[in-house]
Amino acid sequence: MATGNIKGGKRNYAKTTPPSTVTATASTTAVAATVTYTPSTLGPAATSYVITGTSTNGGASLVSTTTSTSSLSITTGVTPGKNYSFTIAGNNYNGTGATTSSSVITLVDAALVDYLVVAGGGGGGSSGVGYAGGGGGAGGYRTSEDTSQLALVTGVAQTITVGAGGAVFTSGSNSQLATITSTGGGRGAKSSGTGSPSEVAFAGGSGGGGVYPSGGKQTGGAGNAGSFTPVEGFAGGVAADDTNGAGGGGASATGGTGTNGGNGGAGGAGRTFAITATTYAGGGGGGGYDNGRGAGGSGGGGAGGEAGVSQAVVGTPNTGGGGGGAGDGTYLARAGGSGVVIIRIPNTYSATFSGGVTQTPTTPTGYKLYTVTAAGTSDTVTFSAV
Repeated sequence: MATGNIKGGKRNYAKTTPPSTVTATASTTAVAATVTYTPSTLGPAATSYVITGTSTNGGASLVSTTTSTSSLSITTGVTPGKNYSFTIAGNNYNGTGATTSSSVITLVDAALVDYLVVAGGGGGGSSGVGYAGGGGGAGGYRTSEDTSQLALVTGVAQTITVGAGGAVFTSGSNSQLATITSTGGGRGAKSSGTGSPSEVAFAGGSGGGGVYPSGGKQTGGAGNAGSFTPVEGFAGGVAADDTNGAGGGGASATGGTGTNGGNGGAGGAGRTFAITATTYAGGGGGGGYDNGRGAGGSGGGGAGGEAGVSQAVVGTPNTGGGGGGAGDGTYLARAGGSGVVIIRIPNTYSATFSGGVTQTPTTPTGYKLYTVTAAGTSDTVTFSAV
């Protein structure tokens, strides 16, 4: 049996009357619109509103529901550069009422950008005589493959920065593309046998590897210093004794443990960016004093030093790899590798870079791909339709 509310002893089966006004306004800085409306004062009140966005020239359609009685911000589900009209209808216990429509607006155009942003790797930890240092943590690794593409408005300059690798016992620098920032890798711990707080591994995109001085073992630095979801990296490893450093964390794994009487800990493994099939952001290996050194993590991590045998290895440039930790005071630690920013856009768009940017363009089928290997903090990239 049909039902409705009871008013004045009679059932009311009426739906809401349409809003008296609906206005849509396109953003000038993002692919977005604000739809404002005035509910009708006639008839039953609405408990919610259905907003339908319809493109007049081939854009995606949108349907959304809100309980707001005045406006809704549209930030997803619409197509850049397309024309839209928005209709509003109220819902109540009897269903959806009649609609009122806005006039047609045009959304700003934007390039849909696939990206990889890798920060500079942390430097390996140095050491005194008889002690090994921890490996540097990899630079933070953030990609559209984990979330979604960036919609970057054409004609608007966007920040682009490639972070430098950290010097020995120094964390790496951040990399950035527009709103995406990856955190520099944490430095590896330094060991001189004192256990001084100044010698600890630092947190970073991935954390630096720890050591085990006379003051007691030190854990590796924490990863994902930017507190991102998904995480940008992992923690550095923990050293098991005072003669072997732990590995720095990588983009996909925690740094390895420096084993008692064994080797320095291996650097944590990096991640492979599917668009280029290249691995980035491996942790630096921990140094080895009484046995073998820790291997660098896949993706540019430098191997640790080995006392009496070999120096540590620098993190590979433009991978965000961590630097290897020292084997002792003679077989020294090394710096982390610089970061990288990779951009892929449809071939109906192009990218223009400021003068301080070093980049290599390629043209895979249907796309333009730019590998940016150097860019300062004031550099920019601007997209345009072609």
